[in-house]
Amino acid sequence: MNNKKYIFVPLLALSVAQPVLAELTTGGSIRVRYESKNDYNFTDAKQDYALSQLRLNALWKVNQQNDLFIELQDSRVFGEELTDIPAVNENARNQPFADPLDIHQAYWKTSGENYTVKVGRQKLNLGDMRLVASLEWVNTARVHDGIRLTYNVNEKKSIDFFATSLVSVDPEGLNDQSNSNNRYFDSQFHGIYVTDKSLSSNNQLDYWWFYRGNSDVNDSIHTFGAKYLTTLADWKVDVQGSIQTGEYGDVDHSAQYFHAGINKDLMGGNVGFAYNYASGDSNPEDNEHNTFDNLYPLNHAYYGFMDLFSLQNIHNLEAVYKKKGFRVAYQMFWLADTEDAWYNAGLRGNGSRLANANNSTSAYVGSEVDITYKMKLQKNFVVVAGVSSFFAGDYVSDTGSDETNPVFFFLQSKYSF
Repeated sequence: MNNKKYIFVPLLALSVAQPVLAELTTGGSIRVRYESKNDYNFTDAKQDYALSQLRLNALWKVNQQNDLFIELQDSRVFGEELTDIPAVNENARNQPFADPLDIHQAYWKTSGENYTVKVGRQKLNLGDMRLVASLEWVNTARVHDGIRLTYNVNEKKSIDFFATSLVSVDPEGLNDQSNSNNRYFDSQFHGIYVTDKSLSSNNQLDYWWFYRGNSDVNDSIHTFGAKYLTTLADWKVDVQGSIQTGEYGDVDHSAQYFHAGINKDLMGGNVGFAYNYASGDSNPEDNEHNTFDNLYPLNHAYYGFMDLFSLQNIHNLEAVYKKKGFRVAYQMFWLADTEDAWYNAGLRGNGSRLANANNSTSAYVGSEVDITYKMKLQKNFVVVAGVSSFFAGDYVSDTGSDETNPVFFFLQSKYSF
C-alpha cells in the first residue's frame, strides 16, 4: 500500500492554507464586573449581581485593500436574586445583561487612497458619542447592521456616510433584524457626519444629520447638529447642539439639546465644567412631541455613572477632576419641564419614564457624586473600581417617593489577549 498520497494531501492543504494563516490574527478579551445597588428605586431594595463578557475575534487581511473581521461575544449575568433587578430577564429581548454566545461583529472592510468602506455588523462611534455610541459599558453592548463609507477629503477633513439598523439582542437565538416591538431596535438609522480640522490648528468643527425611522410606530425623526472645539486662554472649549424635526408616533416632533463645556490642566490633573440641556414636553397630551430623542447614545459617561439620567428633559451642571487613573465628578440635575417625565439611561437610548409630575412639583431632582479609580496592573490587564451616591432633591418627595439616597458600587477587571 502506498502511503505517500496520505502524506501529500495534508502537506498540500497546509501549503494552500499557509498564506491565509500568515495574514490571520486572533484576539479577544475577558471582562468581569460586580455591581451592588442600594435603594435604586428610592426603597430599601438591594441588588447584587455579577456580569461576565467574553469576546473572541479573528481578522483576516485578504490583501492590502481588503479585510474580513468576525467577533463572537458571550454575555452572562449571575446573582441570587435576579428577579429583584428591574428589567432583568435572562431570556428577554434587548435586555442589557445576558446574551449567550452570538455573533457580535462580522464585516468586510475595503480601503482605497482616500476612502474606507465597511459592510456588515459593526460598531458606530461618532464624535464624542453623545448621540451615537457602541455603549461598551453595557454587558451586551450595541452593534448595527449596515454599510459605512468614510471619505477623507484631505488630511484634516473626513465625511462619514452610513445606512444601518440596530441589531436586536435575542438571548434564545441568533441576534438579527426581526421585529422586537421596541421603537429604537426596530428603527432604521442613517446619517452623515463631517469632521473638519482645517479651520486652524486650535479649532475643529463637526456637523451632522441623523435620521431614525420606524414605520411600525410612525417615527420619522431628523437630527441636525454641530460641535465646535477651540482653545481660549489654555481652556479647551466645547460647544455643541442639535435640533430635531419630523414625526414621533402620530404627532409632530420638535426638540433640541445644547452642551457647553470647558476643561484645563490644573492641580496636577484636569479640571472640567459643563452644562447640558435637553428639551422636555410641556404638554404630553397635545399634538406635538418636544422631548429630545437622544438616539443611540453614551449616557453613562456623561450624566452620572448610576445611569439615572439621559439627555432628555434635563438641565445638568457638572464638575469633574481627573488625575491619572483617578476621577471624581459632581453632578446636579433639574427637569427642563415638570409636566414631562424623569428619563433614565434606559435600554440603549430608549429612556424610561420614572415619574410624572406637574407644575407644582419642584424641578430639582437631586445631585450625584461619582468616584472611580482605574489601575493598569499589566499591559493587557485593567481593573476599575467605582462608588457613586445620589442625593435626592425635592422632586423625589414631591412625587411620592422616599427620600432615600441610592448608592452604587462596582468592581471590574478586563484582560485582553
